[in-house]
This record gives sequence, structure tokens and C-alpha cells, in this order.
Amino acid sequence: MPLLSIIIPTKNRYNTLLPVLQALLNHIQGDDYEIVVQDNSTVDVEGGQQAIKALGNDRIAYYFSEDALSVTDNTNLAISNSIGDYLAFIGDDDLVSPYILEVVQIMVEKEIDCLISSRGNYYWPDVVMAKEYAYHYPAALFCPRQPSFDVVMKQCDEEMDKVLHDGGVNTLMLPTLYHGIVKRSVMDAVFERFGTYVPGASPDIALSTALCCVMSTYGFMNYPVTITGASKNSAAGMGARKAHVARIEEVPWLPKQLVSTWDSRIPRIWTGTTIYAQSILEVYQQIGLSKSVNFANMYANMFIREPKTKRLVFPFLMNVYRNGFKKVSFLSSTFLKALMFKSLYSLPGWWINKWFSMKGTYDDFILHQGIDSVDDCMSLLKTISCPKQ
Repeated sequence: MPLLSIIIPTKNRYNTLLPVLQALLNHIQGDDYEIVVQDNSTVDVEGGQQAIKALGNDRIAYYFSEDALSVTDNTNLAISNSIGDYLAFIGDDDLVSPYILEVVQIMVEKEIDCLISSRGNYYWPDVVMAKEYAYHYPAALFCPRQPSFDVVMKQCDEEMDKVLHDGGVNTLMLPTLYHGIVKRSVMDAVFERFGTYVPGASPDIALSTALCCVMSTYGFMNYPVTITGASKNSAAGMGARKAHVARIEEVPWLPKQLVSTWDSRIPRIWTGTTIYAQSILEVYQQIGLSKSVNFANMYANMFIREPKTKRLVFPFLMNVYRNGFKKVSFLSSTFLKALMFKSLYSLPGWWINKWFSMKGTYDDFILHQGIDSVDDCMSLLKTISCPKQ
């Protein structure tokens, strides 16, 4: 049984999956791992399967389902088909550190059941940016400037409270299997409590919420253990060009029942903002817990930062204004913050870079440009030095 299972659910994206598989096989240091590919493709399946077989590596555990699956169901199958003592979940345009097995060994030695990290971020050459600035350029990688294998322990409840107060607009530093590493026994505890590994519509935040229900602490490492990839047709890639909005009825990879169970306090739009809040509430409801999401913050952020949602979000904002001075006061401050950021990011890229430079933002991360392939990205990651434990 391998130490680590790297699970990759995929659908109709062999153009990114195949180079990712080859890069991982070429560069991961050690062989105590498997890569579980859970394929639900409908296009060029035979060609894709032949290409995966041609890689000729028995560390790839390939599974195919011809039934139309939601991303949640496909992820559940991937976890079910894995056999490693620890699991890491990435997308089909993402990467992991060449030294990920060394990181898992640190988890074993320190008895850490779940670890998150400062991810690296790689923009594929085909990504189209709405605006190029700071770290946001095609064919570019950015990652922590001063990486370390030191582990800082965090509290699940504290981090979830921050996410709820923020309106569920992002995952902040929650524990996670998606771009995290989790011990199998913890994932088994999730399954025992919920009857599934992924008890919500959005696998990343649903897994995070479920982990908060079965754990109290987890570790954080300021090291790029995983690399978030953004290719042209990924969610991250769509976000980069501001194309990350759709009505929930029009999103084919969401669970079918979600249309009828969607929370009435959340606009019926698929964005990273709404699907996160929906999934958090979904998970807690399954075990009879009621959690309060700061919806005012969600509405304000959507209205300012996601212009395509304005017409649908406006009635929700009006309901907040009818609910008293305290909420109106909070909403006004949220609007001011969101407007400030929108004004900043509406400036030319060189002005944004100047602002980041003045704030010292560039002190935390380093940008590498001209990285034309994921294989080149993995080669670069091998050069990142880090003190050994």
C-alpha cells in the first residue's frame, strides 16, 4: 500500500491532464505514491485512454465512468478508489511539489492528520488575463519567497468562524483535502459521519467543512506543497478573465438536486462566492447544525466585484437595508472596502504593481516568468531550497 495517493478527478481535459501526469512522474522524488485518475470524459475517450496507457507507469491507477457524474460524485469515486495512507486532491491542471513525499514523512513523524500549505500558483501559457499585473501573467509561477518545512498548528473552529464572518466568499486557511494532505483515517471519519466523502456541491469547501466537523486541529506549512494551476478552461482560468459566472441551472457539473435545494438567502448564480456559502450550509445541515453566514458581506462583495451579478444580487441587498441600522452600517463599510479594491484594480497594471511594491507585498512571494510547460514548472520547483527537519 503506498504512502500517498494523489487523486485527480477529470473530465474532457486530456490536454492538461496528460502533461500533468507526465510532469509528476518525471519529477516526484521517490516512488511510494500512486496517482488516481478518475475519468468521466465524453470526448476523445479512446485517444485519452491510449495516451495514459502509453505513459507506461504502474503508479497511475486509472478509473473510468461512462455515467454522467457531477464533480462531487467524480471526486467521491476518486477518493473511494485510492489506497494510500495519506491523500492529496488536485485538479487536472494542478501540480504537487517534487518533495511531497518528504512532506508526508514530516506529517507521519509529527503525527499530523491534516496539512495545508502556502500554495504555489502556475498560470499556463494559454490563460487569457483580463489584466496583467503583480503575479498574474501567462506562463508564470509564483510561490513563497522564504519557504519552510516548519509546521504551525491551527484550530478548525477559529478558522471556520473567520470564513463565516467573511460571508463564505473564500476558503481563507481552512483545513482541506483539495490542495491539502489528509490522513486516510480522517477521511474515513468523514465518510462515517456523512455517508460520503464529499457532502456538498463544491468539493473543495465541502471537504473543508466536513473536516472541521471531525477534527479540532491541523497543520500549516509555508511551503508550496501543491501548485494551483490555471489553464484556459479551468475555473481559475475563467476567473482570471472574469468569465466565472453562470445561473445554477446552466452549470452541468453541479448535482442535479441542487437546483431545488439551493438556499433561498443565496442568489441563484454559480460563482466561487455563492457555491462556497451554499456548500458550507449544506454540510452543516446534514448533521443538524445551524451556522450563520454573514450574507451582507457576500452580497456587497458580489455587487461590487462581480458586475455581471448586480441585477440578481440587488434585491438581496435591499433586504439587508430593511433589517436595521446595525446591518446597514456593516454593509456600508463592506461596500467601501470592496469599492476601494475595485478602484485599485481598475488602474493600469503598472500602477497596481507600484502600489504592491509600496505596500511590501512582493516581500512574501517571488514571481518566475517564461515557464512554458508544467514540466518546466516542476523542474523549477526542484530548485526551491528549504531547511530539513
